[in-house]
Amino acid sequence: MGKGELQIYESVFVIFFFVIIFVIGFFLFYRFTIEDIRTDNFEFQDYKFKQLIGVIPSMYEVRCSFSLSDTECIDLSKAIAFKKVSKDYFNVFGYKRVSIKEVYPEEKNAIVIYEKVPSKYKTRREISSPVAIYDVTLDRFKVGKIILEWYY
Repeated sequence: MGKGELQIYESVFVIFFFVIIFVIGFFLFYRFTIEDIRTDNFEFQDYKFKQLIGVIPSMYEVRCSFSLSDTECIDLSKAIAFKKVSKDYFNVFGYKRVSIKEVYPEEKNAIVIYEKVPSKYKTRREISSPVAIYDVTLDRFKVGKIILEWYY
């Protein structure tokens, strides 16, 4: 084997070694980047989930309205009517369950106004917030809570 042939093999070995190092580095970069994107996506979805608890009572579909003023409360009759068309709100809510429960003057069962549960999920998170409920049939306000469950 000549000196030139040995230098060619040496060059091929060095190039092969650098290609292997590059591929391993690229693979690790790819994995960490994908994991970082998943983490950022989860944090964003979690932020949207927490914000939704404040958005629902101000939605025109369920919000109270008297004469010319809007009040920050949930109209019970609108919420029950919203339940019939809520399946069209998947792009707003996603895989969540939204329910309203009256707690005062008497505790009643929760009224589910939106529900879309995936067939398989790992975790279920729940948050709730107090809300004023207006009952049109009795013409009075009640205290309730809005319960938001997230399936992921």
